[in-house]
Amino acid sequence: MNKLEKLVKTSVQAYNEQIQTNVEGDQKRARILQNLLKKNEAWKKQTVVDLIEYSPEKIEKTLQTAVNKQLPNYKKALNDVLNSAEQTADREKNKLLFNYLATFGIFAVTIGLIVGSIKFFMGF
Repeated sequence: MNKLEKLVKTSVQAYNEQIQTNVEGDQKRARILQNLLKKNEAWKKQTVVDLIEYSPEKIEKTLQTAVNKQLPNYKKALNDVLNSAEQTADREKNKLLFNYLATFGIFAVTIGLIVGSIKFFMGF
């Protein structure tokens, strides 16, 4: 073999090795891109699931469930407060009536004493 053949053979070998290296690099990049595509698809699916979770219908259903769950407690608490307020109002009404009667009684007794004193001292 002469030098030219050796040089051509070495060049062809180097070229083939470079091609093999490029193919391996391309395969590696292809695997990376394939993994990115899979992650992208998984992300899209998760986004759809997340958007379904936050859809107006789902939120309305969740709120309705919460309201229905708490409504009996709320009604009971409201009835208790209303009954308590009604009882307090009745007590205040009774106290007010008692105060009116007591004031009227004190007024009547005072007038009676004044009239009685005048009659006693004037001799009527």
